[in-house]
Amino acid sequence: MLNLLEMPLVLGALAFTAGYVLAKLGTLLGRRADTDGKKSNPDQDKHLRSMEAELRVNGKKLEQAETELAELREERGALRAELDECRGELNQNTTKVAELSAHLQEECQKTQSLRTELTERAEQSIRAQVQIRDMETELSLGATSTGGVQEEIDRLIAEREGLNDRLGMLQQDLDSDPSDDPHSEDQHQGNIALDC
Repeated sequence: MLNLLEMPLVLGALAFTAGYVLAKLGTLLGRRADTDGKKSNPDQDKHLRSMEAELRVNGKKLEQAETELAELREERGALRAELDECRGELNQNTTKVAELSAHLQEECQKTQSLRTELTERAEQSIRAQVQIRDMETELSLGATSTGGVQEEIDRLIAEREGLNDRLGMLQQDLDSDPSDDPHSEDQHQGNIALDC
């Protein structure tokens, strides 16, 4: 099948050949009309028939070339429509790509801001944990020191009870024999002072 660029050349060649054949045919017919009364030349008749046959062949070729040209024009129209459709789809895809690119950039910015916020929250959480540990340490130290104070108070209470017991024993000893000890009154006053 011929392509679009070769078709005008073929049509031009066929038209030229058909014109040439018609001109020759016209010339021959003109001569024939001039020689009405004379006998026709068999060579001329033979040549005329061959030219008519060639004219018919060239006419058929011309019709075939015109049909092919029409088919090529239809095919070109279909290809052009398909090309326009592809261009439309390409424009739509370009628009979608631009929208998706803008959306992706927006999502990246949101992700970055969320990362920053999460980093800040993690830092705050770490600081809070450090403060909680410091407070637990302080409370532990406070509980330890309170335990030491309580132990000291318990020791002093036990010591006072021990001293009171000894005083009680001494007082019993004095009460049982007050004449033996000249300082019994002073010790009795000391026991009263210790009880306070």
